[in-house]
Amino acid sequence: MKKILSTTLLITLSTILCFSQTSNFKEALWGFTIQTSSDSQFLKVTNIVPGSLANLSGLRIGDRIYQIADKKVSEITDPIINLNEYSGPYLKLKINRLAKFIDIDIPLIQSVNSFDDYLTEGILYEKLETGDKMPNWIVGDNKILSLLSDNTKDFFKYKTYDFEYSSQDEPLLEKKVFEELGKQLNELGLSRSLKDPDLLILMKFFSGNKEKYTPPQQIITTRIEKSYNWYWGYIPVPITESKTIAGKTTVIYILTLNIKFLDANEIKTSEQPPVVWQGSMTQTSLSALNVIDECKDYFEVLLYQFPEVWKEIPKTYITPYYKYTGILYDKKDINVVFDVIHGSPAEIAGIKKGDKILSVDGNKIPSKYQFIIDGRYMTGIQTVYQNESNVKYANNVGSGFKYLLSEKETTIQAIKFIISREGEKMNFIIIPIKKRLIQIYNK
Repeated sequence: MKKILSTTLLITLSTILCFSQTSNFKEALWGFTIQTSSDSQFLKVTNIVPGSLANLSGLRIGDRIYQIADKKVSEITDPIINLNEYSGPYLKLKINRLAKFIDIDIPLIQSVNSFDDYLTEGILYEKLETGDKMPNWIVGDNKILSLLSDNTKDFFKYKTYDFEYSSQDEPLLEKKVFEELGKQLNELGLSRSLKDPDLLILMKFFSGNKEKYTPPQQIITTRIEKSYNWYWGYIPVPITESKTIAGKTTVIYILTLNIKFLDANEIKTSEQPPVVWQGSMTQTSLSALNVIDECKDYFEVLLYQFPEVWKEIPKTYITPYYKYTGILYDKKDINVVFDVIHGSPAEIAGIKKGDKILSVDGNKIPSKYQFIIDGRYMTGIQTVYQNESNVKYANNVGSGFKYLLSEKETTIQAIKFIISREGEKMNFIIIPIKKRLIQIYNK
């Protein structure tokens, strides 16, 4: 017990000593929050707003900001003030992510006073999907995600990895799945090393099915009909009917994927497996599940919290694709373009700040943000309403925001905008970009 308390105290003190929380940073304007390291060498990203400009630019939780524009964080007297007063089309950051340094350019909106003034397409799409409260229908009970991380470890010391092949039944399948994992780890900055890797990765997967038998059911109903009686006239007569619903067998398919990252240097000396990070995904479905087909999406969701785990066992999450044009919508009147992201498809097409959107692909869009998130706007927008089980669900009714809905097609079609600019009606064709939104909830 003393050992546990000591370890907990050490972790708490380490956290306090290593970082100081910044309180004056205008995180709402940027879409991310930061902490300053105690030695003032870097700023650690502690949170990312899904769909924000920072999120669109590829910034991740756990990234360490070492340079702002051409200045090192360690050489800036007050990096928080420097960020708050930064001007230019892009906020240029040099960040350290695991084993490599990356340049990230976050587009800036100069005229904004608050993050609540405008909506990016990612945030607007999330509201179309979820409203202000996270409903259960997003994922339901068919997927379970679990992650754990050893927060006493410095993951920035791990630069290389290798795989531990262990499957006796499906060695080729295991190799194929590991290949996908390797691709995503390489994108994060790690590299594979067959000799003396820093991390050794173990994986287990299981796929199968089980049958659920529903026995026959006899349903008895009684209805009242009027029948003529010579003495009483028309009188109510109960009529009982019985029908039998045949029994059926439902096949439920199950797929589980589990990965563990071990500190390879501690394996020989540790009494227990030195697991530093682990994640698992379990899915049930009425359709057959194949690990090859599903592993790419599984790894994207799991590694979204690698190495930083901030929600260990989230209850719900969304991982849809949506169509990105780069238009920022004015929250007070969504028909008005608040601004356009630099270099985006919308800017390339010619859309400008202040343009009034008359229609999108021939459909009008609502002007009130509240109508979108609470479902009161029943025409021209994705309608949200209650079914008999009192569970919110969405139904696309050919809305003006059709292009913001889940995008699964390989080829994205061009979108026609009709806008009004200084009283003149103008047509624009925008070819959007397919982007993915990953949002994790503990609700």
